Amino acid sequence: MLRRILTIAWKEFLHLRKDRILVPFVILGAITELSLIALATGQPIQHIDMTIVDQDHSAQSAALIQTLDQSKELDHRHDATSVAGVEQLMAKNDTYIGVVIPKGYGAALVANQHPDVQVILNGADALTAYTAETTAQELITEQSLRDARGLQPADYQNELPQVTVRYNQDLERGYYTLPAEMSFMF
Repeated sequence: MLRRILTIAWKEFLHLRKDRILVPFVILGAITELSLIALATGQPIQHIDMTIVDQDHSAQSAALIQTLDQSKELDHRHDATSVAGVEQLMAKNDTYIGVVIPKGYGAALVANQHPDVQVILNGADALTAYTAETTAQELITEQSLRDARGLQPADYQNELPQVTVRYNQDLERGYYTLPAEMSFMF
């Protein structure tokens, strides 16, 4: 079996050696394909359409909305009055994440309780949904700590989960997607 593969590879090499015009196309084609795939898969996910349902209308909920809107990953595009409104927008693919701030959210934070904020995700694109979920959870937790305890970011850094990355500290996807795509090409 290996002998047949080597024989075919040798035949193709001889064919490339005879056809001088084909060699640049083979090399440039592979480089172009690899570059385009790297460009497509190496970009971070940003500007995810977000819908907010604010059932509380308090200063704390307004601060949470502002915090969510200031992130690079999430864009506050729509407001809805209920979960059904969020689901309708998701059915039309107009939003990927819905954040429902419950009634009594601000009062619960002032009373040093932990109110539940509902996050609804459109799972049609799993990578986008994962990015939206992790971003929303992080921002909601941080804003709750700021509002409930009157803390600044430097005051609560020890309470947030600490992540240690041993390999690929910048979490660049190119370190594993480019070799994978290259192996598919060859």
